[in-house]
Amino acid sequence: MSRNKKALSLLLLCVLVFGVLSQAVYANPSGQENGIPIVENNKASAIVLVAADADERTLEAADTLVEYVKKSTGVQLPIKKESELKGAEHGKRFLFVGYVGTGGDPHALNDLQGMREDGFLIRPHGKTVAIIGPTPIGTEYGVYEFLERYVGVRWLMPGADGEDVPQHNDLSVPRTAVKEEPAYWSRMMYPLQYENVGGNNPVRYEWGVFNRLRNQNGGWEHNVWRFFPPGQYLSTHPEYYPRKDGVPQIPAHYWGWQPCYSNEDTVQIAADWVIQWFGQNPNESAISLAVNDSGNYCEQYPDHPGYTDEKNSIGLPDMSDIYFGWVNKVVAKVLEVYPDKWFGVLAYQEVYDPPSFPLHERVIPYLTKDRMSWSDAAVRAKDQAIVDAWNQKAAHVGFYDYIYGTPYTLPRTYNHLMGDVLKYGKENGAVAFFGELNPNIGEGPKPWLLAKLMWDPNQDVDSLLNEWYDRAVGPEAAPYLKAYFDHWDDFWENRIQQTDWFQSRKNIVYFMYNSASYLSIVTDEEIAQNRTWLETAVAKAQTEPQKKRAELLLRAFEYYEASALSYPRAVPPLADEASALELLAQSADYETSMQYAQKRLTLLDEFRSDPLLVHPWDARTEKMVWSGLNANAFWRLVDYMKANEAAGGAVKQQAAILAGSGGPEAAFANLLLQAVDEGPVNLNASFEELGDPANGKVTAKHWDANILNFGKFERKEEMPATGNSSVYVHDFYYGDINQTVDAKPGLAITRLKYYVTPDTQTVGDIWLELNLLDENGEKLATIRSDQQPFMNSLGRWETIQIMDKIPARVNDVAVKKIQMAAIVNGFFEGGTMYLDDFELYQSANPNDIPLLASAQAGQGTIDVTFNRAPAQIPAVSDFSIQQQSGGEPVTISPTSVIWDDATKRAYLTVPVLPRQPWEQAVQYEVSYQGVDSIRSNAVTVPRLDGYTPVLTNSSFELWTGANPDGWWFWGEGFKRSDTVKRSGQSSLTVDGLYPAQNAAGGGGPVQDMPIQPGHYVGVFHYLTQAQTAGTLTMNLSIRDQNGAHLASALSPTVQASTSNGKWTTVSFEFDVLPTYNGKQTAKTQVLLHMKDFNRGETIYFDDIELIRADDAPQAP
Repeated sequence: MSRNKKALSLLLLCVLVFGVLSQAVYANPSGQENGIPIVENNKASAIVLVAADADERTLEAADTLVEYVKKSTGVQLPIKKESELKGAEHGKRFLFVGYVGTGGDPHALNDLQGMREDGFLIRPHGKTVAIIGPTPIGTEYGVYEFLERYVGVRWLMPGADGEDVPQHNDLSVPRTAVKEEPAYWSRMMYPLQYENVGGNNPVRYEWGVFNRLRNQNGGWEHNVWRFFPPGQYLSTHPEYYPRKDGVPQIPAHYWGWQPCYSNEDTVQIAADWVIQWFGQNPNESAISLAVNDSGNYCEQYPDHPGYTDEKNSIGLPDMSDIYFGWVNKVVAKVLEVYPDKWFGVLAYQEVYDPPSFPLHERVIPYLTKDRMSWSDAAVRAKDQAIVDAWNQKAAHVGFYDYIYGTPYTLPRTYNHLMGDVLKYGKENGAVAFFGELNPNIGEGPKPWLLAKLMWDPNQDVDSLLNEWYDRAVGPEAAPYLKAYFDHWDDFWENRIQQTDWFQSRKNIVYFMYNSASYLSIVTDEEIAQNRTWLETAVAKAQTEPQKKRAELLLRAFEYYEASALSYPRAVPPLADEASALELLAQSADYETSMQYAQKRLTLLDEFRSDPLLVHPWDARTEKMVWSGLNANAFWRLVDYMKANEAAGGAVKQQAAILAGSGGPEAAFANLLLQAVDEGPVNLNASFEELGDPANGKVTAKHWDANILNFGKFERKEEMPATGNSSVYVHDFYYGDINQTVDAKPGLAITRLKYYVTPDTQTVGDIWLELNLLDENGEKLATIRSDQQPFMNSLGRWETIQIMDKIPARVNDVAVKKIQMAAIVNGFFEGGTMYLDDFELYQSANPNDIPLLASAQAGQGTIDVTFNRAPAQIPAVSDFSIQQQSGGEPVTISPTSVIWDDATKRAYLTVPVLPRQPWEQAVQYEVSYQGVDSIRSNAVTVPRLDGYTPVLTNSSFELWTGANPDGWWFWGEGFKRSDTVKRSGQSSLTVDGLYPAQNAAGGGGPVQDMPIQPGHYVGVFHYLTQAQTAGTLTMNLSIRDQNGAHLASALSPTVQASTSNGKWTTVSFEFDVLPTYNGKQTAKTQVLLHMKDFNRGETIYFDDIELIRADDAPQAP
């Protein structure tokens, strides 16, 4: 049977199945004989009663009950306390919420004994129904169950349109007792269980509440870094931290290192911290003792006294006995003070395996694994053996899973497999489930199904899915929605196994979420079929809510579609001339693919303002960006022509025809012929030439390198891909090998070959960058490849590449140079890598070359270079200039113009900007006859004499790991930018603030420093394109020697949106007095205070300065 006929048969079957199912789904729950009516003929037949001392949570649960009964029937049930009943009301039917009142079942309370907190009873008795749990949250969940079971409510998706509430004239409760408690005590799909954490929002949070997500045990959070802040202990106790060759290895504040667990002193420090924390948080029942992320254990280094060379079951250094022994000791000390507390840990990477001894019974280890890998029977067996081993050492276990969600580029649904996992977990001692979801609404029923199965994994997965489809879009549209998600279930449960993406990581803790190479097996035809299914579902949805839900899924699909249709799929070697000609035609017609590549980025921006469509994990943060050009196809064509058409042939002839066509395909064909017949534009691409052997970074001629912590790019005459030499990499932390060449606007392609030895044990990766530079070598933008994990290609030469368009300008600044760089990340866990054939080819497109080539500004001058001579000699009146120096742009005119025909350069003189107490950066946007415009370099105007800056690292040039020297952050997400900056090589950027941070008062960079009395100028510079409601204020808290606040100095508060994508300056002046109210001035805390910024509202800061006037200052 053909594929299309199979799909049609399945679809007809779905229609028949749904025709039957829909009758059951919409059966009126009031039709139970001998039930207890609560609504009859659209009139209230019952009163909701709460206890006189009901807590706020129970009262809210009663309100929710009444709210949804009204949504279903139009009837408002009254809520009262028994003392408020009057006359005939005493004979009414009652719904007790949170207690058992008069007339209720006297035995109900006994049945609550021994139930877990989340459990509940729904107990009919006489004319009453009691909804009650052992705790208020149990009662709340009982209300949700009542609404789902008897009213038919479903919270299918977040938001008002995501709930489905059937309409009823009558409602009654069967006289059947219900007693439930969850299979998994702790049920988490990060970040849905939080209101304003991890990119979540109140709409998604509310959905999680209704679907009974709840955290009841910590352990899933990397937490040990909090106990040992390097700023507190590193200088006095360096022995607490990992060291290599005597140098501390702490790349970031909260990841990339572990405390020395074999050092007994660290036990007491951790225990003291935890005891203090429980004292400050008495309502918390548990805390995480989980290791920091990204490894780096003291005991993995041979010079450490606790060194071990043992490997665990996933090939990493085995630190389980060292770490879990430490955990047991910490727990024992804490329980002496707080005997009822619980603790969680992660069985993760180096501590993946159980220890050789029992873990304390109050510790729950979360076993980490992306269990989508369990579609492979051998992997499932191996992982389940680990579960068995953990059950021998731990009283309880939890499952930690990577169930993303974003940033995946397809709907990652594997619903039946997930059902198997949760059922297995419950049968084998798992009491908690934590899933990193980072939801994508395009995955439809996935989160809802998981929530149902965490509560009861014995439910039938197909029945739940069919119910969701039917309730989401209606019975006529449901078969098409089912066909759509069945397709992706099959992809992730079966087809994915044919990819290297799956096979290379199936035995590792998690798959490479930041690689989209699985898209290579997705076809254009199946994407078209999926669009048809969703469009049909939209057309056949009947009610307005059903149509909205179907349209939402179709809108989310647009991102998947754009990703799949623009991804550079892998191409097999070309077997014959016909296939080569076909591939040439497809590859040269690249504009549609490039449009889809841009569309996926545009959609991510558009989704940011939608609480349902927003991607909490933006693919761009993981470098999952591609141009739409297919470098794989390009090199297959090059290989074919080199091997088969050295003297010419049909493919090469067709490429020559395309090269002369003058259309977009000409640039591709020219680049192709250059790669076949000419060499790359960079030097020593194959590393054949030796450079300086004494160079501590790189020993290949014409190459440079940047190294973080340790490592070297060493040219060696061994293991070449071509020629006689390669670059050897071993024991390497992080860095890049790079070379800078002249830029040409138009198509460019770069590639690098690398070989990773089979004995390598690393979770590191590699990627390429093309850094676009201006005339002065300043970085304007970066084009990146995807990140390729080393584990994907052990024992074979692999290629990584970029193919893209080099623009003539970035933000109106001419691109003059390209720095090609290969970044090696985390190659320090053993093994060896070789690099070879790092090549760059460019094809200039005359249509891409603008009239103006560059604008080089100086003090009072602008030199404008033309790519071609204008029709007439330029005059003053031909130029319009906008001067940008930190405020509103000012239009100026040149005072004179001198033209040099030989260099095609116009020399303009312009007014000089007056000096200020701070260094100014002035840029000019030069327009010529309205035909073309270009932006100049930034010119520094020196500060006025008599002023001295006193802040440390005000331009954010100096960084230690992820932290700028001298600064700390109030809030999360601040990082270095090397592409957008006002001066120097870097600035500070943040992608807005989390709602919780705004609720706490805002955030921003902070510096603490001593201060002298005197006259001061405060100034800061910022840039944002966001149309934000956020505000900025520079805030100085002047303090005494003990840190007590004495006075404040505040800049004007500015609306950040006034930047409009330009660097904007804010300044103010103030005096610092020697004393305030008799207390001597000693210190200040400087805060650049951000308020009311939403997530996604990116802003950049640079040159935050506090400037003191000298004793005899020159007036500004």
